[in-house]
Amino acid sequence: MHNPIFDAVVFGMIVAGYVVGKWADPRRRARRALDKVGSSSIRELQEGERAHVTGAVAARGASMVSPVGQHPCIGFRLLVQSLESGSKEDTWRSVLKRAACDPFWIKDETGEAVVDGPFFIGLDPDDAAWAGLPGALYSLLEEAKVPMTGMFGRDKQFRFSEAILKAGDRIAVLGRAFYESDPTGASVVLRAPAMSWHLKGSAKEPVIIADVDDPDDGPGSGRG
Repeated sequence: MHNPIFDAVVFGMIVAGYVVGKWADPRRRARRALDKVGSSSIRELQEGERAHVTGAVAARGASMVSPVGQHPCIGFRLLVQSLESGSKEDTWRSVLKRAACDPFWIKDETGEAVVDGPFFIGLDPDDAAWAGLPGALYSLLEEAKVPMTGMFGRDKQFRFSEAILKAGDRIAVLGRAFYESDPTGASVVLRAPAMSWHLKGSAKEPVIIADVDDPDDGPGSGRG
């Protein structure tokens, strides 16, 4: 028998899940954090204060490789989801999340700073975001002990998105500023240690990395 109350409850749960998912989206979380701190130039950084700066990215060392696309990069965020069948409709459930980022330089028209992390990566996924799962990623799923089959032994359907930070990208960064010695920099005074601005984070307050434009503008906006 058709039960309108049950249907309304199910619909409400679906809507609530959608809203929570949008709220928790890394891009929107990053944008909310950035919007709380007015943007400034690197020349305006103040010791110990949180700063929101925008600039172009340069690597400090060797590149890493993204786990799916195998792209040389400074950092990445990977999300893998599996298709779960429900009584009303199928849903995609997150089964694997990975993120990594190396320290890098950010440069604007007034100067440059080292971005040290730890990081929260709120970048848009690559243009080919949702796609069939390449063979290279199955080893990651096996490592994470993600079941490959569902009910009745049927193979599960997976999809992934991969956001990538590359040298030359123009991004926004939010971190706490410190003026420190930098062994990789050039000293302006003979025999004095080289000094650089550093944007740092912590486990509770990671450095936020985001695209310059709003995430609703589309994949890759503000970068490249």
